[in-house]
Amino acid sequence: MAGLAQGLAQDDFRCVFFDAGGHGDSATDGVGFDTFIRDTSALSETLAQPVFAWVGHSAGALGMMASRRLKGLSAERYVCISAPRFPYVPIETLRRNTGAPERILDLVKPIIAAQFESTWADLEENGAFMPESKPLLLVYDRSDERVRHEDADQIAESWPGAHIVKTDGYGHNKILQAPEVLNAIRSFLTPNTRA
Repeated sequence: MAGLAQGLAQDDFRCVFFDAGGHGDSATDGVGFDTFIRDTSALSETLAQPVFAWVGHSAGALGMMASRRLKGLSAERYVCISAPRFPYVPIETLRRNTGAPERILDLVKPIIAAQFESTWADLEENGAFMPESKPLLLVYDRSDERVRHEDADQIAESWPGAHIVKTDGYGHNKILQAPEVLNAIRSFLTPNTRA
């Protein structure tokens, strides 16, 4: 995220990025989706001024989008990079890596859903991407091993005017370093000054 922030700062944006719980130098106790929801909201409160755009990656982007409903987070624009449509990644990871039976996964789903103050069924149907009238950019890589790039298409079906950019060959994390991603975000944030 630092590279994206530095690139956007060259366009005279004031960029603030932070280590969410369990990342970088921040504390690691109790990391969950609710960590991203709370941390994004806390940053917004600390800034104490309107935010032009929120840019998030992966679970951070999912938490950022959920924070709109749960904490009143708002912006003029949103950018989600490799964000799962709903929190299926831990379930699929448990299924794949541990062979956890469905009856166990069915016990985990309500625990995850509670972090969103929701039910699993509602998360599957609506996710955290309840549409609003603000522009949304969805950036996904077709070779992402964690998050399905088709999530972008599903989100865009319910979010009028959502923009989708898909890359190839970067995967889940290296997408943050892709020059075309920075260029897409720049164009999205400054649509009147870029081709």
